[in-house]
Amino acid sequence: GIILFLILSGTKDLVGGAFPMDGVRTLINTTYSMYQLYFGLAFTMVFAAGSVVNDRKTGALSWFFSKPVRRQDYLWGKILAIMLTIVLISISTSISFVLSAINFIDPLYVPDLWSMGGYLFLLSLLSLVPLTSIVVLSSTIFKKGGLAIFIPILVAMLLPVLVAFLPMATRNE
Repeated sequence: GIILFLILSGTKDLVGGAFPMDGVRTLINTTYSMYQLYFGLAFTMVFAAGSVVNDRKTGALSWFFSKPVRRQDYLWGKILAIMLTIVLISISTSISFVLSAINFIDPLYVPDLWSMGGYLFLLSLLSLVPLTSIVVLSSTIFKKGGLAIFIPILVAMLLPVLVAFLPMATRNE
């Protein structure tokens, strides 16, 4: 939000008034996608991958399972705690992006800006929540956090490439 505010305030004199809504929409989508790709994914990967691995290293995992706690309850607790953090971060960044641009647009477009904030929030949840679950579950398999990060990234990068080449591989020529 701060980066977007600085960009908009620095270029306000060049525009000479209120920004066109399409320009603000493009700028918000660009900066938010950069945030989501770098900070959201990095946060998810690092904290989710270390969740079970660190408990195993410190001995907290054996302490948890000495109590009447089932394995699925333990994993759901880890997943939901990280997801709650992702939801709070997504809400705060969506609101900060909306509030940073609200002073630079025509007041007629304020409801459109708020709906765009909701769209950004849902977009970040749809991309980060499944990734969190996959990384936490892969951290139960490996003994090191690096592999728990590497395998989901590998799957996330290879799967779209394989799907893109699937029509070419099934062509009969």
